Amino acid sequence: MSNNEASNKGLENRSKRTKAKNGDGCWVKVKNGYKYKKQHGFKADGKPLILVTTGKTEKECRAKMEKRISDIKQNMLTADTCAKLTLAELCYKHLDTHLSEAERLKPKSADRREGSIRNQVENYPIGSLQVSSISSWDIDRHIEGLISAKKLSISSIVKAYNVINSAFKWAVSQQMLSYNPCVAIHDKLINRFSNLRSKKSVNKEIIVLSSDEILLFKAESKRLCKNEKPKYRVGAASRLLLETGLRVGELCALIWSDWDRESHTLSITKTRFTAIDRTVTDGPKYKTWEGEVKNCHWREIELSKEAEEILNEIYLSSPDPSPTGHIMLNRSQKPTNPSKFIECLNRIFKAANILDDHGNPIYLLSEDDISGAHIFRRTCATNMHNKGISTLDIAAYLGDTEETIIKHYISTKEKIKVGNKTKNIVPFPTPKIKD
Repeated sequence: MSNNEASNKGLENRSKRTKAKNGDGCWVKVKNGYKYKKQHGFKADGKPLILVTTGKTEKECRAKMEKRISDIKQNMLTADTCAKLTLAELCYKHLDTHLSEAERLKPKSADRREGSIRNQVENYPIGSLQVSSISSWDIDRHIEGLISAKKLSISSIVKAYNVINSAFKWAVSQQMLSYNPCVAIHDKLINRFSNLRSKKSVNKEIIVLSSDEILLFKAESKRLCKNEKPKYRVGAASRLLLETGLRVGELCALIWSDWDRESHTLSITKTRFTAIDRTVTDGPKYKTWEGEVKNCHWREIELSKEAEEILNEIYLSSPDPSPTGHIMLNRSQKPTNPSKFIECLNRIFKAANILDDHGNPIYLLSEDDISGAHIFRRTCATNMHNKGISTLDIAAYLGDTEETIIKHYISTKEKIKVGNKTKNIVPFPTPKIKD
């Protein structure tokens, strides 16, 4: 586009935009009518709250704007109305405020927070108590009840407490409440959580696949149907997870241009996930999103010979091998999402009959697992460690912190069969042999 064309385009856009009289907002002429923007006060972070409505006529836009302002005023909290809310309602109001702030909450974070409110606050007696009547003792008793029930992981209980504490802190900061009852018990609960984590880490075992189990899994993942086509759609991709330690979301976000055949590398810059689409109003609907990799650990990794062979196998059978085509496609030839991938993966685990130390299918999730595929990540890290690779290098390759790799991924035990029993033993230390 030339400078003159760009200038004319700008003039044309400005001609479509009409500034109304002071306080009456801004109008924009669009293809099917009008867009009306108007400031209505400020958000909790001090930034202007801009409301937008669209309609075929200016009258329709104004009517929609009046309705939105009326709804906001009706739902506006004051010190009197806040005190009468239940704890669950306060937590939801806090969540709604953060959802209204641009880029405050990522979709997955919003889902987790809403789940904590619904499952660990609203469904318990404390959730129906009025905010003004809740004491430090009520909160302490609620948290201790969650702990003693032994049905939730420590991280889930911590999230429940954080939801309650954050909601009270927010209400106090907005001068809707004068006191946060969590203050008096905060140090006690933080110390309690720390002790529970320490106690759990002592008894926790890092489960990885043994050499025999890897062979069993690979054999099953390569199984063919009678027509000589692969039985499992994710068979080759699951072996790629085992070889590279990729997260499932990272794998599902890969496109073919991420694979550089000349340098034998793979760029991991995005992740794919499913979360609630909060732009729809007719009930919760889930949508697949793509975003930054976890903790912004984007990286370009060098591929092993086996990993490249697996990628080439997937490429040769791909219905869309174009540079922008996703590496992982579902049966409808569309990019797949992690939950569907894991469903398929678990069928391979089940068919291979790989069991944990207690005789349960190994793909069943433990309370700390993100997904059944996470055992590949741990196995990959442990295999690298057994070859003498430093934990810092393993962390860089897997896109995580060294502390996490040491604490959660590397198993120092070896799985062996003794008669009918499976044991995890610490082998006699021997020098690492370099390849």
